Order: sequence, then structure tokens, then C-alpha cells
Amino acid sequence: MSGKTAIIFGSTGLTGSYLLDFLVLDDRYEKIIRFIRKPSKISHPKIKDIISNLDDLSAYKNEIHGDEVYICLGTTIKVAGSQSAFRKVDYEFPVQVAEIAAENGIPVIAVISSIGADAASSNFYLKTKGEMETAINSKNIKYTYFFRPSMLLGDRKEQRSGEYLMKNLMQVLSFLFIGPLKKYKAIHVKKVAASMISTVNSKVPSRVISSENMHG
Repeated sequence: MSGKTAIIFGSTGLTGSYLLDFLVLDDRYEKIIRFIRKPSKISHPKIKDIISNLDDLSAYKNEIHGDEVYICLGTTIKVAGSQSAFRKVDYEFPVQVAEIAAENGIPVIAVISSIGADAASSNFYLKTKGEMETAINSKNIKYTYFFRPSMLLGDRKEQRSGEYLMKNLMQVLSFLFIGPLKKYKAIHVKKVAASMISTVNSKVPSRVISSENMHG
């Protein structure tokens, strides 16, 4: 029996880079299709690169065929430059990917969202994440998983304002995050990536997974 094919969007990001590494090392996977904006120095016999800025995903519909889709796309308004640019990355691209995945009969999709995601939120970031989840759920992909991590631990290429101090503070105060507060405890991206793969392969019913339930 041949191995599985996984498709990744956002493999150069904080969580996506770990996810890619884990998939390459996992014998259950024979092929990994990754969509990236520019050529990468990282190569492996399992990896097939599709160079695209994602602005016209419909042109790559025939490339989006496999067993599972992983979406690790995400930015901030500050990095994106505007609310509309942020929404393009965190809402439009993931929803377009899900739509094509559904049309192509891909049965599993795993998406990085955010703790507090809520389509009814007054916070633009959380509202966008919530609307993204709602839109993807409407595609009725058999196994749909949303991962809502708290503060992510790991080294970013770009420094986000205040994030470094917040990470250190949350690590120092981690002992306080117990019981109902456990989902707010900071989590390393390696654990999030491992949880995505283990959840997808467990074939549990569609669900939202928060930090305290992420296990490698």
C-alpha cells in the first residue's frame, strides 16, 4: 500500500516549518506538496514545491489532490500592513484552499486558528479567525480540525511588538495556568505541529482543539 499525500500551506512559518519536518520523517507519508511563495533551499525526495503567491489558487486546482490538507497561514495586521491585507491571509486564502479541497474530494483538513476565535467578537483579529472557521466548516469536509493555540513559543524571523516580553512573562507564570485557565498556557509550536499530525491520523470526529488538548 502506497503512503499518503499531504498538502501544506504555510510551511515556512513558525508552526508550518515543524509540521513539514515531522511529515518528512513520518513513514506514513510518501509525498508532501507544499505551496510556497519563492523557491526554498530546503529539499527532500518526498517534497514537491508549488511556487505561488496564492492570489489565484484556482489555477492550481489540479495540484491540490491528496489525503490531507494542512493550513498554517497567518499574519498580524502590523506585519500585513492593513486589515484588508491581514484578512486576505487569515481568511480568504484558507477558505479558498478549503473550497478547492472539498471540490477535489479531500477528506481531511487541519487548520491553525487562534484561541478566542469567534465570528461574533468585537476584536477584528478574533472575528476574522472565527469567520474563517465558520466558512471552512460550511464546506462539509468529512474531517475538519481547527487548532486554537494560545501564545506560541518558538523563534520567529520577524519580531512582533511586545511578543517577546509576553512569551517570557507567560513562561514565568505558567504554573498559574491550571484548571479552566490551562487553555491559555503558552505552547511550543513543535507540540502544535505534532498534535496536528496525530489528530489527523486518529480520524476522530471533526472538532476544535485548544492548547491543553494538543498532544504529539
